[in-house]
Amino acid sequence: DDLRAPAPVPREAVPIELIMTTTLLEPARRTQADDFGARIADVDHRARLHFSRRRTDGTDDFADELIAKRLARAARCTSSYPAAFEPSYCPVTKDAATGERPDMAGIASFKQTGFVIDGGVLDNQPLDLALTEIFRQRAIGPVRRVLVYVVPDPAGNASVASGAPAPATPPPSPDLLSVVLASLVSIPSVQSIGTQIDALRQHNQKVRERRYARVLLTSYNAPEQIDDLANTLFRAYRAIRVETAVEYILGRIELGLLRGGHAGLGQTGRRDWLHAQISQRVDDLPWIPPLPPSLLPTAAAPTAATWRWGTRPVEHAVRVLHDILGRAQRLDRLVPGGDPRFLEDAWTQAFDLLEQIDRLREIGNDHWTAQADAVRLWLGEGHGKTQPPVGAAQWLNEAIIGWSGPAGGDASADALAARYATAIAAVLIGIRPSIISLLQRCAAAPDARRDRPMTELARLYGYFLRAPEVATIGLVVGRLLAFEVAQEALGGRGTLREEEIDFIQISSEGAASFGGPRLPADKLAGVQLAHFGAFYRRSWRANDWMWGRLDGVRRLVRILLDPERLRLIAQADDAGSRAGWMADRIETIALGPAGERREVLQQQREVLQQLF
Repeated sequence: DDLRAPAPVPREAVPIELIMTTTLLEPARRTQADDFGARIADVDHRARLHFSRRRTDGTDDFADELIAKRLARAARCTSSYPAAFEPSYCPVTKDAATGERPDMAGIASFKQTGFVIDGGVLDNQPLDLALTEIFRQRAIGPVRRVLVYVVPDPAGNASVASGAPAPATPPPSPDLLSVVLASLVSIPSVQSIGTQIDALRQHNQKVRERRYARVLLTSYNAPEQIDDLANTLFRAYRAIRVETAVEYILGRIELGLLRGGHAGLGQTGRRDWLHAQISQRVDDLPWIPPLPPSLLPTAAAPTAATWRWGTRPVEHAVRVLHDILGRAQRLDRLVPGGDPRFLEDAWTQAFDLLEQIDRLREIGNDHWTAQADAVRLWLGEGHGKTQPPVGAAQWLNEAIIGWSGPAGGDASADALAARYATAIAAVLIGIRPSIISLLQRCAAAPDARRDRPMTELARLYGYFLRAPEVATIGLVVGRLLAFEVAQEALGGRGTLREEEIDFIQISSEGAASFGGPRLPADKLAGVQLAHFGAFYRRSWRANDWMWGRLDGVRRLVRILLDPERLRLIAQADDAGSRAGWMADRIETIALGPAGERREVLQQQREVLQQLF
């Protein structure tokens, strides 16, 4: 009942994505194809349980009347460690559910009711799942996105000093029991996160490069030069779009064939022939632009009948919008009189558009995967077997109609893409007064710290809306497409989630703020008995909880009150008052307004002074 009680703040303001990993005793079966199209049978024991409170579609698993029982079942499923606990039965249909075992359909990632065990057996560090959900979280302005990794004993056996010299003679071979315990308990529970950290750093570097490429393009080229560049590079851009579009269609069709129990396309033969058939019809594909942006109509907004660019440029355009909004808000924080909720409405619209584009991409994925059955009827099952081109032409005609809708209906993919492109342009036009006001405030209070971000914002935004012209929706959409052509043809291909992620580890390694032991083995009782020590005594668990809170609060305070970020926030204030203003703010955050809490803290401080 407490879980479903009215929240003290609106539920949409507190999104929750709770994901627990588990391991299927009876694996899920899947199929892939080798380079000849032959089916490769595969199994996967990994699974997850996902509880969500999403803002856009109204989903709120935590408002369900069975939420307490479902959370309890999920907790049981994710912690059924082999040999220590019996497997947990997880029903995913109403017929299999009981009073204490609720239906987990929609929560579980698997479709077959069965027994599961601890998720840490195969996926003890699901950082990829966490990153996916971090990227989906909304924000009003540029925020610091942090992946906090909590691991009590990161080294697995912290009592062994790293870098110890090797013994002079080889030690005796371990006995059978030691090998079994290591393979079943020690090794699976300690996985390397180095690969994930490297991938995360590479992602952050790509984000910085993508944003830097935008300002380089606008810093060293006048707007008219970029327009001309887009015209010059259009043929190369169109060739790139043709190849990626055909490969995308082939990939989705092969996925549909494999799901239907049929052979894949392979890398030669049927795949090459189908590739050629589609490539010959590229002028008919609704997402391959026939004309450069400069020849598009500028007086009217695009419609389903005129839009021939697909969804990918729209996704890139909304990323450009996010970049402009982020630069503007960061600059606003450096100017006296900045507004913490600067451009809030524009941010909301930008995130709405991003989620709508994600759903549109899913519609496209489903559409082309579903074409597998139609393709199989005339392509055949044999390797290299082909049918007359008329079969391919008829199929492609019907597939394009299914994608675009009859005569470009209002609910077609083209209509939605055109609508989203129009909305992006409208947001860019709508924020023009705010951007102009911000740049004027910067010019009125010159400061070397603001020169570069002010110039970069003015040139990037100024490409799309050029003073003193009156910009139309069609004109701004055309410039978004021209920017897309120039960037993609010059090597900026591919979609990218343009949010940087900070990686922070909270562990028992290192001394607390007041000192004390540094190694997990010296402070934690739970690492004993193959990491089952916490089950032995209640006092041992209390000891570990105490250390966990002490180590955790030290890192959390460092995350929330990062000195570098505090310095940036304080830059908008006069140099003589920054330190005092920041100290007052931190004290208010920690203690609230003057009152009982401050008096209690003062009393505790006096007691501590007497003791120490």
